[in-house]
Amino acid sequence: MKKSDSTYKSRIANAQDETYIKSDTSEAERAKQVELYLKQEKQKYLKSLEEPKILILGTSDAGKSTFLKQLKIIHGTGFTDEEIKQAKQSAITQVLNAAEIVIENSDENIKSTYNPIMQYLCLVAGPYDCLPLYIINLLAAMKEDVAAQKRFEELSHLIPLSTSHFLTNIKRIAFAESVLTNEDILMQRTVTQTITQSTFIIDNDKVHFYDVSGLKHHRKQWIPYFQDILMIIFLVDISAYDMMMAENPEMNRMVDAHSLFNEIANHKLLRNVDISIFFNKNDLFEKKVMQVPIKDHFPNYTGQLNNAKAGGEFFENLFLKGQKCDSRQITVSYTCCTDSKLIQKLVYKILVSISRKNVIDSGI
Repeated sequence: MKKSDSTYKSRIANAQDETYIKSDTSEAERAKQVELYLKQEKQKYLKSLEEPKILILGTSDAGKSTFLKQLKIIHGTGFTDEEIKQAKQSAITQVLNAAEIVIENSDENIKSTYNPIMQYLCLVAGPYDCLPLYIINLLAAMKEDVAAQKRFEELSHLIPLSTSHFLTNIKRIAFAESVLTNEDILMQRTVTQTITQSTFIIDNDKVHFYDVSGLKHHRKQWIPYFQDILMIIFLVDISAYDMMMAENPEMNRMVDAHSLFNEIANHKLLRNVDISIFFNKNDLFEKKVMQVPIKDHFPNYTGQLNNAKAGGEFFENLFLKGQKCDSRQITVSYTCCTDSKLIQKLVYKILVSISRKNVIDSGI
């Protein structure tokens, strides 16, 4: 049974629930109300079949949640006060956790200089709505401390990339009256632990986006959402070609992303579903290839050294190899999910593609 069919049938079953009908309603009136309810539910169900459903897939830390945050900003109502509060708490915690990692893994000079931060963490448990001034000043000093920053870089595999942004802006975000901007919230790393559905009105069309956890042990939960999907957006952190997975330190993140993409693209339920690959964090990739040769991590790379375009083409060919299929289209875009204008253009491009496919499928 399809997921949408199951939902509809459960609604029909619930039509007998007494909560819909007043206790003093006559049997005839009761029957009319049930019939009206079923008619309304059927109309909702048939209309929902026409609404595009897009599945957002990718490995952990590829930028799926950031993409959804952009949709909230561009096509939704923005962030609620509670979401902004939680984002602020998360950002402060992120900086404190990173500082703790650096202090614990540094020499005695750094440990003694920033020991008050460690003492504060021992005395005060999160979540943190704000920080005392002396802690804010110490964190700001860490950003200017050459030795501390060297340790931040050396321990970068343990610290989220966006920590640098929040540490740089700690005097702006960590006071009681501080409020995070949209840019701050976009920069924040959010680990998706559950499957979420977000609905947006885009060009008068209701579009449903499903975001699922990219953590390896959560991927089996994706399968029920493969039905009734019109398109998949598959995000890849193209800057992660030299990085290892947190869940498996021996597995290269780009290799894992490629393996997952092949699994998705060849799944029997998805053979006719269009896929849009987003090579995300392209801004970081363009900087990294100037310092970290792709060939050091992918020996079969024969393109020009220190060339982002050649590197992008190499990974594009890697993902598209053997994926030709007349019944679906696979497109590639180079993205930066923190760039609102770029994401707006890409979403519009995707919806145009879906509309075109619907026209072709309908035989018009």
